[in-house]
Amino acid sequence: MERVFVFFEIMFGICIFIRISDDLRMKKLISEYMMTKIVAIFYLWLFVLAALPKISTIYFSILAWIPAVMLYISPSLLKYLRKQQFRREFAEFLNQIILKMQTGEAFRSSLQTASLNLSEFSRYKFEKMRESLCFGSNVAQNTQNDPDVEYLLQYFRQAEADSHRILPRLLQLREKIKVTESLQKKINQALRQHRAQMWVLTVLYLALLFVVLHKYGWHAQSRLIMISILLYILGLYLSLRISRGFKWKV
Repeated sequence: MERVFVFFEIMFGICIFIRISDDLRMKKLISEYMMTKIVAIFYLWLFVLAALPKISTIYFSILAWIPAVMLYISPSLLKYLRKQQFRREFAEFLNQIILKMQTGEAFRSSLQTASLNLSEFSRYKFEKMRESLCFGSNVAQNTQNDPDVEYLLQYFRQAEADSHRILPRLLQLREKIKVTESLQKKINQALRQHRAQMWVLTVLYLALLFVVLHKYGWHAQSRLIMISILLYILGLYLSLRISRGFKWKV
């Protein structure tokens, strides 16, 4: 009976996993090639679990469903990675447009030619932007909630409205992006240092708490331990609040 249950559970898990993978592909978060690799790895994972000797049905179910759960909660991370990729590629994309326009090529022609060198995910966004510029349609549903794409689309539309100043506007946009990237690097560097300090302090605090509990026990020092935990949480909250409220200078 257990084998029948495991068999149907595997079949159901495979269907759910493929469905989630296909949904990510339809949203342009992963490519078709990447989807094939992910599904193949999942098959291999199930094969390894099935080959393990003396594994209980409960442990098998938990381990078998872990990849599906991780894939289900992955869209937020994938969207963040694609957004960072889009921003990295846009600087070079803008440079190519400016160079082509300086050689006498039209804006839309430069936009189309430069987009050929983009990755599949970034090219998809730029194709939707180009369609909206050419036909005056709204941004596709996949990019409606993307602030970067909406901002760039509005910027390109305003630049086209003043056709004699498209190139100066693009040069201005490139300079703005450079300043923004410089500021972002400063912020990331400071945040990395701040997070590293917080992790070190957390490890030291937990180590000290473990020593106190091991040596004196909970009942003997419960009041002091509770006070120290509250003070640590308060300090952590104040530290995060101060770091978020810091004013950065460009």
